Amino acid sequence: MLPDMSIFIRPEHRSTLEIVGAVLLAVVILMAVSFFQIHYRKLRHMAEDQPAILGKFDGILLLFSYIFYALLTFILTLLIAGGLLEGAIFLVVWLTQGIAPFWPLFWGALGFGLILTFSTTFIFLRSRVIYEESKMLPVAMEIFQDGVR
Repeated sequence: MLPDMSIFIRPEHRSTLEIVGAVLLAVVILMAVSFFQIHYRKLRHMAEDQPAILGKFDGILLLFSYIFYALLTFILTLLIAGGLLEGAIFLVVWLTQGIAPFWPLFWGALGFGLILTFSTTFIFLRSRVIYEESKMLPVAMEIFQDGVR
């Protein structure tokens, strides 16, 4: 017996789910923008010593790159973590007991998936900033060596 999926068809539930989804995506975009600002601030600080660095820098493309990869990480992690967990638990309960309570399993897996998704997205963005800074290390070493001499 399949679960009742009419909750997604009702207009009041559908609009609530759309609003919650929009808020979640806005939070992810704000996370990406804040990590981009961290990286951009460090770039501007380095550009005070060597203004030629900022001439090669395309900030808009880097910002969109941060947003795109953060959204991609968020959506894929949510689908993998929440969807597979919910499917596995539903299948095990259905096979052992014959009927499974779909909605409690669905909301529990969605909550776990969201927690795991936000932590994964945060870790991804932090590692992205570290990677971008490591690419700037040779330029920073040139600035430091020119300043010492």
